[in-house]
Amino acid sequence: MELYTLENPVFQMYLFVVAVSVAKMMYQNLLASIRMVVSGTGMQSPEDLRPGLLNPDPKLSQLSAGDYVDRPRRILQTDLEVNPAFWVVGLGFVAVNPPLLFAEILFVGFF
Repeated sequence: MELYTLENPVFQMYLFVVAVSVAKMMYQNLLASIRMVVSGTGMQSPEDLRPGLLNPDPKLSQLSAGDYVDRPRRILQTDLEVNPAFWVVGLGFVAVNPPLLFAEILFVGFF
């Protein structure tokens, strides 16, 4: 059995965990954007003060930081720092070809 094919259940588990981690990062980015629009705060650049479709009446207070918007950003930043290393180490782990139950425990335990 080849290690890096979909016939390998450990590789299948690895791909599932990678897909979930990518979806989580995309969700955090979307959540921060939605919270910025809803609260009208959390913008980061002076360019964000230009009037537009989603920000018709910009105010200088929109550049102030708030935990409501910054929390998903901090979570995303942590994911961006940790996940790429996990993806690389996970491929090495697949190469070892451990028992499936052990791989499931370690992969899911990462989250």
